[in-house]
Amino acid sequence: MEKERLAKLVFITYKATEEFPESEPLRIYIRQKALDVVSDYLIKQDNKAAVYSLFENLDALILYLEVAEKEEAEERTEENIYIPVLIKEYQQMQLEAQSLMKQEPSPVTRKSDIPRTGTTGTVSIAKKRTISVPGEEFLKARHKKIIGILKKRESAQIKDFKEVMPEVTKRTLRRDVDELLEKKLIERKGSRNSTIYVLKK
Repeated sequence: MEKERLAKLVFITYKATEEFPESEPLRIYIRQKALDVVSDYLIKQDNKAAVYSLFENLDALILYLEVAEKEEAEERTEENIYIPVLIKEYQQMQLEAQSLMKQEPSPVTRKSDIPRTGTTGTVSIAKKRTISVPGEEFLKARHKKIIGILKKRESAQIKDFKEVMPEVTKRTLRRDVDELLEKKLIERKGSRNSTIYVLKK
């Protein structure tokens, strides 16, 4: 029964992310974490390390799904009906893991999650939690380009940034813009399709 549940969850997780561009980091992270969750869940019985790892992977997976859900809402694309269902299911699974730990969960650091100097950057997300993602040097380069565009144009939209950086997805550009907003380097004006970005005065 557990294997059927896990197989169904993985299938829905892949279904939920199939519309993401292949180069979209969230597509890769969500799918990989879903597989990590399955691995941990299958060996969790009487295996405390696996239970803690399961809790940690679920926490990251839920986080990634929340980011994806937020971006879908901002883009006002066709609603992804799978993501809210997945968040609910994985949250339930996390409660199971927490009950197995029989205490408040403490953070577990895995070697694979330790950032390496010069190869990772940080993308800020809701609730002031962060996700480490590859390519800090490229992220900073995009930030500089966005600021450079705003210096020339005074104001711009995501589509304007996309014209200058066609190789970068709109999702990624929105995350870059969110980081610059959080750092108070730029400001957002307007809403939805009329949203523009300007340099912070």
